[in-house]
Amino acid sequence: MKKKCFVFWLLLLIVVAVVSCKKEDTKEVDEDIPSVSAPTITTDTITNITLNTAIVSCSITNNGGSKIIERGIVWSINFTPMFSDNVLIYDYNDIIGSYCMTINDLICNSTYYVRAYTKTDVGITYGNTLTFNTKPNSIIFNSDLLYGTVTDIDGNEYKTITIGTQTWMAENLEVKRFRNGDSIPYNINFGIVNSASYYIHYNYPNVSYGLYYNWWAAHDERNIAPEGWHVPTIEEVNILIEFLGGNEFSGGKLKESGTNHWLYINANGTNESGFTALPGGGFNSTGSFQYIGETGLWWCSTEYTSSDAYIFILYNELGSINTGPIHKEKGYSIRCIMD
Repeated sequence: MKKKCFVFWLLLLIVVAVVSCKKEDTKEVDEDIPSVSAPTITTDTITNITLNTAIVSCSITNNGGSKIIERGIVWSINFTPMFSDNVLIYDYNDIIGSYCMTINDLICNSTYYVRAYTKTDVGITYGNTLTFNTKPNSIIFNSDLLYGTVTDIDGNEYKTITIGTQTWMAENLEVKRFRNGDSIPYNINFGIVNSASYYIHYNYPNVSYGLYYNWWAAHDERNIAPEGWHVPTIEEVNILIEFLGGNEFSGGKLKESGTNHWLYINANGTNESGFTALPGGGFNSTGSFQYIGETGLWWCSTEYTSSDAYIFILYNELGSINTGPIHKEKGYSIRCIMD
């Protein structure tokens, strides 16, 4: 009996010793594995701030013992920008060091928050948050100082406004003769007549949206614009759009403010450009006016196909601007630009 007890305790001691050794071995192995932590990343500076852009400089000084999978910046109008907001990826390289990125398409005179980020095996790590304000539009519009005038061959006088490097009419054209003195025919049915210049008018109470012309009148070699002026090309319209912040933001800057003429709503209508766009709508090919109070549509001189040409469009419910081709026989407004 004593011999059996001795054997039992001997076996028990052997098992305990083996387990202890395994624990010691495990402990030694664990101590050999390097610890992994979040990397050290900072949002350093914001420079070259303009109306719509800013340059952000960042740096990673420590990877935290883990491979850097991705790095970049996040920004937002909210105080704490997240990866779910606006993201710019700099690269996917496992590199410690500095990098710079340019944010585009910002809204002028607005406050933004930005911070660096990196992705590692630990997850997403953010740097500190910096804030900046984009510059306000430097154009100050004063009708006594900055509005000019131009007169067409019929004696109609129009306000003009300089926007960036361009000078535009600030009112819709309403001339009835070409520059050489030839009359522009009036035709209520001009929508069904091809390759001939026509205009049409509509009497509005208390406001003039100008006259409506088909594209052939806008493009006529006898020239519908006053001396020293012309109907804009699509390229010139795009220059205007770019100067005012791009398609998404420039529409509101072109529209007359308020809802005296823009019906129901005038989204982002500030008229800070001085262009004073009105919602004259247009005359369609079926012989009726449409979209009055809701849209403004203006011809470009640029042809798209034998049947279509470019226009630019503003909407009462949007602060953006659109450009695109449409049938030449339709009747739309014209805004001339200085040569």
